[in-house]
Amino acid sequence: MIDKSKRNFLKAGAIATASASLVACHPKQPKPKPNKINVSGETLPPEYQVIDGKLKLHNDVRTGFARCFGCFDGCSVRVRIDKNTNEVQRVSGNPFCPNNRLKPEPLEISVESALINLTNQNSSNNRATTCARGTAAGQAVDSKQRITSVLKRVGQRGERRWVKIPYEQAIQEILNGGNLFGEGHVDGLRAIHQPDKLACPSDPLFGPASKQLMLSYSSVLKVRTSLLRRFSEQYRTTIGQKAAYCGLSQAIGISRIFKSGIFTGAAQNQPDLDFSSGPDGCKFALYVGNAPSNSGNSLNLISAQLAEARTQYNFEYVQVDPILRNATIHGTGGSWQPILPGQDTPFLFGLMRHIFENDLYNVTHLQNVSDAAAKKSGELHHTNASYLVVQDPTHPQFNKFLRNKLGDIQVLVNGKLTSVDRTDTADLMVEQAVILDGESINVMSSLALLRQQAYAHSMKEYASVTGIAESRIRQIATKLTQHGRRATVKLATGANSSDASTSGWCAAMLNVLIGCHHAKGGATTPNGGVSSLSGPYELAKVEGGYGKKDQGVSINREGKYELSAEYQNKLTSGQNPYPSQDPWSEVFPMQNAAEMLTSHVNKRPYQLKAFISWRANVLYGAAGLPTQVFDAFKHPHGEYGIPLVIGIVDQISTTTEYADYLIPDFVHLEEVALESHWGSERQGVSASGHMLESKIDKNAAGHTICMEQFLIDISKELKLKGFGDKAIKKQDGNYVDLHTEAQWSAYSLANAATSLKNKLPQATARDVELSGIPFATRLINPHLTPDEQQLVARLLSRGGYYDDSPRYDGDFQANKPRLCLNLYNEGLTEGIHCYTGEHRSGVPIYRPNQFWNGDKWREHWPESEYPLVISSYKPTARSNWSVSYHRTTEFSPTNYVYMHQNTGSKLGLTDGQQVKVASAINRPALGTLKLVEDMVEGAVSVAMGFGHTAYGANDIWIDDQKLKGDPRRSAGTEVNTILPNDPTREGFAPLVDVDTYCTCRHGVPVKVVAA
Repeated sequence: MIDKSKRNFLKAGAIATASASLVACHPKQPKPKPNKINVSGETLPPEYQVIDGKLKLHNDVRTGFARCFGCFDGCSVRVRIDKNTNEVQRVSGNPFCPNNRLKPEPLEISVESALINLTNQNSSNNRATTCARGTAAGQAVDSKQRITSVLKRVGQRGERRWVKIPYEQAIQEILNGGNLFGEGHVDGLRAIHQPDKLACPSDPLFGPASKQLMLSYSSVLKVRTSLLRRFSEQYRTTIGQKAAYCGLSQAIGISRIFKSGIFTGAAQNQPDLDFSSGPDGCKFALYVGNAPSNSGNSLNLISAQLAEARTQYNFEYVQVDPILRNATIHGTGGSWQPILPGQDTPFLFGLMRHIFENDLYNVTHLQNVSDAAAKKSGELHHTNASYLVVQDPTHPQFNKFLRNKLGDIQVLVNGKLTSVDRTDTADLMVEQAVILDGESINVMSSLALLRQQAYAHSMKEYASVTGIAESRIRQIATKLTQHGRRATVKLATGANSSDASTSGWCAAMLNVLIGCHHAKGGATTPNGGVSSLSGPYELAKVEGGYGKKDQGVSINREGKYELSAEYQNKLTSGQNPYPSQDPWSEVFPMQNAAEMLTSHVNKRPYQLKAFISWRANVLYGAAGLPTQVFDAFKHPHGEYGIPLVIGIVDQISTTTEYADYLIPDFVHLEEVALESHWGSERQGVSASGHMLESKIDKNAAGHTICMEQFLIDISKELKLKGFGDKAIKKQDGNYVDLHTEAQWSAYSLANAATSLKNKLPQATARDVELSGIPFATRLINPHLTPDEQQLVARLLSRGGYYDDSPRYDGDFQANKPRLCLNLYNEGLTEGIHCYTGEHRSGVPIYRPNQFWNGDKWREHWPESEYPLVISSYKPTARSNWSVSYHRTTEFSPTNYVYMHQNTGSKLGLTDGQQVKVASAINRPALGTLKLVEDMVEGAVSVAMGFGHTAYGANDIWIDDQKLKGDPRRSAGTEVNTILPNDPTREGFAPLVDVDTYCTCRHGVPVKVVAA
């Protein structure tokens, strides 16, 4: 029992530590030094007081909303800034943003009211939170090894020695090249820019020689990325990003149920944990390769939803993962099911097999053959489950839907053939011969074809390879189907193996079988953000310039192999054109930077001459890069060397520590942002202006140096279209200039605000004041009309736009498109695998982990030599780059090599021992062994984001002055360098998903020995 005095003390403590720090400050309280953290000393004075129902800001404080960049989730945050020092004193949650609050404030209420409501201590619903990553990210501005000046390398690459040079000198040297480092001639960007010559003279398909410049970038940060892509299209560069060595392969697989074709895009599913309309939300979720509140949606939102669902609505879930990530599993309706890494696909097929054996699929949902039929039965979607697929290999419609002479798709209704437009429902399980136009044709229904693949292997085999008992697989499958539509399968990046896209496809297919897509309590899909490219300013195209169609095929062969010179030459010489020499990815333009660099070191189809890295860290982030890729960065004039490397950075990464030139760049609280919320099913964006005065040097014209300014100035020197005077056309026919970052940011925000004009709240003078808009828009407003300024103020006044329209329409989620969900993806069968020459399957197929040529991994890496398999995962409180925020090293100091205690005992290893983890490539990593019970036997698991050599981990020298590194930032084990290459591919190549050619991280055979 807590007595009254103790209860009051705890309540006061809760108030003092709430995200807003709202307690009134005593008039005589001394003012503490900003940004000093002393748990036993004075705290910061409150940023505001509430006096007689009115809010009074602290005189020395400026507040405003910004987009967080502690991870990729895109949450909106509220930032407290010291007016006098320009220092960030606190980062907390935005009460309007659904990523920061379970029940956000409606946009219609004033900013003052929303902030006053934060002081209400009667309910936790009044809190607006941000996670540990977000709060630590506030330190990005003042990080000790932040780069704020232009630097040029001295000494050898990788020695971490630079000197400051004027920005204008760097521009000229980067443009004109020369003997820049006393090591020999280097082509500059002017010489590399040859849009009228071919990058690969033997094959024009690969486009212009200017593609010997490669840009590596982050695919988020939409406003800023769109400027980089504008430069890339007009220069005609190679452009690569991180998605293909993150989780893109699974997203491609998931998308195959939504869209038919070779190119289906990418999609994600989330459980619908919204209980705002009552108890009829999700009852059961299956998390595969991830854990709730560990990956995907905002940690703030998911954690709050999960707590509410578990404690108030009897929500249950199973986490299927090699390692138990959340200790909150126990006693909360959740359970953990260990699985061997890399075996998610057979587990999902095992669930399917049980569902088919026991007729547990949703017949009402599956049997509707058209949208009209779905409407009649009260369904949102229909499916092609009953469509008939031709099975005769010699028939012209082989592997296609059976169509009559008029092109009408055929189905069976009570055994009789008819067209889909003449019936509402049809027979689901069909495997027989039918007579069409007097011809006997063997057919199977889409659902029967999927069942055939589930039955291709026994439950005993599925159990054996996954390490999960057959009875447990059946139990989970039954649980999944017990709640009708109010259940979901969620797959995330813990499933990246050689069949990752198939895993995603199977997870989405299970959701189709139970009919939960867009159902209340079922599976949600992200609605996306708001475009900044269309509106008053035509930013999506360049008048008289190049477009996407002018770029040619990328260096990593994203296109159809059958269009290549290699294919045609083989045909001409009478050879079988399959296999191709290298993989060709026809299924998705994923811009795989890892494969692009692999192509460079293999000298096929050509080599790069220059590399620019912005907000991407391929040498750290990509799994299993060939050693020769590292050599390309270390030795500019070696066999594999990239002669010119430029880093656009706020912190030096593993990749940019090999840069010849470093161009300083904004941190997230200094930049303009308009970012969608990763994984959110509601339309929404976090928006911000220039919240801080940047600490970066300015150029001779007085503009802050940054990525945009650098690329704009390079473009103007090269006279690229779309930059400089009258570079951008307006909808009214006039033109505006593009000389500065502020101009691009202004046009982008004006476009977004205009598209949301009828949805944005009004912004009073008081809203504008409390949101810090006068300061945030000081650089933007001079480039906008008065009406555009007002619209942008309305957008920024709540830190963005967040849809709060009714959540549901009957039993389904509102505002969702009516779709045909694919049990069979007919369009995908047009694709041809460039190794086998076989057409792609319209349904997922289980194939044990294999190399590109079809050999199984274990045929090359036997268990006798590599007895374990490895997995990795995202830690809750750390992103790959966030080690540069020193608080991250305090609350997330290191990782471990996790292993089950029985496995360790068999190997003669002990807890706490230093061990070496090695695969078939000679690049072992050291780590501290942690023997546990909550880990699958026969495997190891290591968290990502540790073991850094950069981001301030090591000393660097600028103008012969040493900036001392923090050895805490290098703590732990780095996972990706452990992983091996594909020995069956010609030359040097990482392991890839054999369907999409995204890189693999899970299920790879390894050994662990004492160090």
